[in-house]
Amino acid sequence: MANNERVNQFADYVVETEDQGSGVHRQIVGAHLLSGGLSPTTASNTTVAQDTAEATSTEVLAEDATRKFVAIKNTHSTDTAFINFGAAATSSHLPILPGEWFRSSDLGVVPTQSIEAIRGSSNDITLVLVYA
Repeated sequence: MANNERVNQFADYVVETEDQGSGVHRQIVGAHLLSGGLSPTTASNTTVAQDTAEATSTEVLAEDATRKFVAIKNTHSTDTAFINFGAAATSSHLPILPGEWFRSSDLGVVPTQSIEAIRGSSNDITLVLVYA
């Protein structure tokens, strides 16, 4: 994006200020994950949260027909988490490898169904969720 100035970088996403011209600036958060890009969304519309993938499938995001993007990071250093859309997750569903992100841009569509997660081993896994 032209005329952007990176003003603050967190562990896995950035906050940027975009020059709109005539002295107008807009803050962008979650616009570019370090492991891949997302479409920019204004800070007021973006949520950053965390949840846990446990031994049984757990809903980590509710159904939202207006969702614009979603990214989920597996923060565990050795264990894989699995996610599914609109139904319970099992170890045969979409894996999120240790330390990696799932991004809706990976699918080419934004899932609006609920998102459920489950851990792939005996360790609970903290997931970071960025969505709008």
